[in-house]
Amino acid sequence: MKKRGYIGRLAALALVLCMVTMSLTAGTLAKYASDASGKASAVVARWDVDFKNGTEDYTSSTVITLKPDADKFVATKLVKDERIAPETTGSLELSVDGTNTEVAFDYAITLDLSTIEQTIGDSAANGLDTTAPLKFYKNVECTQEADMIDGKPGVKGTIMADATGDDRKATATIYWKWDSSGINIDSTAAGDATDTKLGIEADTFKIPVTIKAEQKVAANP
Repeated sequence: MKKRGYIGRLAALALVLCMVTMSLTAGTLAKYASDASGKASAVVARWDVDFKNGTEDYTSSTVITLKPDADKFVATKLVKDERIAPETTGSLELSVDGTNTEVAFDYAITLDLSTIEQTIGDSAANGLDTTAPLKFYKNVECTQEADMIDGKPGVKGTIMADATGDDRKATATIYWKWDSSGINIDSTAAGDATDTKLGIEADTFKIPVTIKAEQKVAANP
């Protein structure tokens, strides 16, 4: 009888332990849980830069005709319109418009004097100088020579991403002058002869003008 009582107590203890374990297990598995699955959005910053020559669009096929300052030369009947001659001056007005661009960018406007195209009758036979008699300046008086960018005269700058309104645009005026050595009082006969030959042949000079815009990126740490 004592053995049965002992077995009964063990059975009761096992039952209690089982119930306690079930209670603890149930408490561990029962919980609130929530989750959400969405999408990460990445919008690419817009790149939309326009180039202008005055009010006209400037593209790779644009040919700019240098015109002397009308008030000094054309209106006074000293030089025909759209013709250049010794001591004539004029300007190029080129602009960069980044109104619709959403990043900071550097721009540069340069004139490549090393690849000027010169159309003449026969330069070798006539002994003509194949260098255009032009110099470029950053002021209307033509006393301050244009800045040099990679060995080329021009203008450069930066437009930041947070700029607004007209600060999203940049206009560069580059002044030019046929800086003649033949028209000044102290000129040499050789200088006169060079200028005169250019006039006799009525040469045409095509000067490559490049407008470049490039995104400004952060420097590596």
